[in-house]
Amino acid sequence: MLSSRQVQLIHYLEEKDGYTTIQEVAQFLKVSARTVRNDLDAIEENIKDTNCKLERVPRLGIRFQGDETMDAAWVLQENSGLEQHREKRKIVLIILLILEQHTTIEVLAERMNVSKNTLVNDLNEVTAYLEKQNVQVIKKAYFGIYIKGREEDIRNVLFHFYLKSSQDSIVNITQLIQNLSPICKEMAEKFINLVEDKMSTLYADESINELNYMIQVCFKRIQLGQKIEHMNLEELCQENKDYLAVLESLFELDIELPKEEIYYITLLFRSAKKISGKFLIENIEDEKIVVITESIIREFCAITNIVTNIDEEMEKKIIMHLKVAIHRLRNHMEIENPLLEDIKYSSSFIYDIAEHVLKLHEPLLGVKFPKEEIAYATMYFEVVFQQYIQVEFNPKVIIACNGGIATSTLLKQRLEVMMPNLNIITVCRVVHVEREIGIHHPDFIISTVPMKSDLCRVLMVNPMLPESDIEKINNMYSSISYKKKNEYLASRLEKSKKCNLSDLLQEEYCQFQVDLNQWREAIKLATVPLVENQKVRQEYADEMIHVVETMGNYMVFIPEIAFVHAKAESVYENSLSLLVLKDRIEFGSKVKGFVKVIVVVANTEENSMLADLISIITKGDNINRLKEAKSYKDLLNLKDL
Repeated sequence: MLSSRQVQLIHYLEEKDGYTTIQEVAQFLKVSARTVRNDLDAIEENIKDTNCKLERVPRLGIRFQGDETMDAAWVLQENSGLEQHREKRKIVLIILLILEQHTTIEVLAERMNVSKNTLVNDLNEVTAYLEKQNVQVIKKAYFGIYIKGREEDIRNVLFHFYLKSSQDSIVNITQLIQNLSPICKEMAEKFINLVEDKMSTLYADESINELNYMIQVCFKRIQLGQKIEHMNLEELCQENKDYLAVLESLFELDIELPKEEIYYITLLFRSAKKISGKFLIENIEDEKIVVITESIIREFCAITNIVTNIDEEMEKKIIMHLKVAIHRLRNHMEIENPLLEDIKYSSSFIYDIAEHVLKLHEPLLGVKFPKEEIAYATMYFEVVFQQYIQVEFNPKVIIACNGGIATSTLLKQRLEVMMPNLNIITVCRVVHVEREIGIHHPDFIISTVPMKSDLCRVLMVNPMLPESDIEKINNMYSSISYKKKNEYLASRLEKSKKCNLSDLLQEEYCQFQVDLNQWREAIKLATVPLVENQKVRQEYADEMIHVVETMGNYMVFIPEIAFVHAKAESVYENSLSLLVLKDRIEFGSKVKGFVKVIVVVANTEENSMLADLISIITKGDNINRLKEAKSYKDLLNLKDL
């Protein structure tokens, strides 16, 4: 096993164009020449069964020559740099079991560069994991170790680890696949390019990488005699253009495959994301997807009150995306979305609406939409919402000065240039601010002189707008526009399911008339009932505080009510808790506001609890009644209009 210094030594030698000396290496690593020689001996021992070469030539020096065809042990060391972590070993072990027909404990231990005992322990864990994927590990005396299961399930295991490795960088498995596959990466790329040309389509780069990987996997499994057998050949209609494109591309490459395999590869292409191309309605099922997708879009527009017909090109992109997603879900191909948590935080209500709308249509489509796909739909719906909503979310601002026309004019012009979306209602003298607030009801005041107002927030700036002041205004602008958008979406979100407050908030999770003046302490106290009832981990409170500190107080989208939450890793069970303060307190560390109520939202997965709670809070005068609640009885008396 290579040490971190030995891996560093290899990287150093690889970067050298020619030979280098022991002394130069020793100086680089800050070790003795003897230590370098010992490290070189260890490297030679570790690469003896690979195609890598370490040259040690008297009077010339040393040189390392790498090779792309490195084995599993080298892949592990290359990716760890320190040691073979168990998780990495297990992934490589699974790949070797799937892509090599029969093997033994001894062979696997040698390939993995571990002891037999370590290999047996790893194999037991791998066996348990694969059983959950409907794949069996068979061990027979005098016959070896091999796997057994439905071919689609076996290939989906490899697809899962491809997605996992590309997202988490656990281990680079693509090199290992390339080493074992009977076709090279370049041949797979040529095949993909031919299909793209015949279908007049361009696939996204991430999809091309997926296709390349899975095509190499397919050819290796076929080489082992493990073929797809359960495809419905009735669907292999000669009018199916993407099937014909795959068939013709294989013919041009002089490759012959069974019909079932051609159709499986066609499904891989159908399940790949396109960035351009014609949307083809190939069959009745495609037509059904189009009709249902149009219904999904209409439902979203109805909820958000978008009355304008959306752009045909945007509608086409949404339909194409959902068609691909549905194919992936139906064929048990995972969907990864690295932006999932960011989307759930930054577009929480659009996410809720997307979830609501998609789940309404699940019975018709015969799929269950995972949170990753809901987040992708949210991205499209966010674009539609921003483009077509007729409601104004830009903050309204009054500029206040001390009477200098030149100063106020300069400030107004600079703001209009730097922040064109800022809605500047008027410019007035400080003495007239209260009157103008009563007339125009601005969201905040930008003042060039010190001033206070009990009716509106005030930002004092230098008329020349240095960078610090621009950042201050931008933070306020973002916070208010986000709040306005969420207030609007909260009011528009209609749920068919009705919930009582007692279903959402149990009495033991609610605290009233609490006397505190620090928002961090308030979050911690609000979380206590959930910790005590084992709904969340102890650290969930600190994680929520960190979210507020780093992302701002965007979660105060109903005046003086903060809906605080963090990532799901520290949540055991979906739950809500409530803290009503005796007096409102300052909240947030970037753009500060005031809160009177804190709701802790703990989700392990998506659910309607928060949306249902908000739908009750926002009815009638319930917001004010909640802020003044002194007991659980007061809470239950909120009107459910």
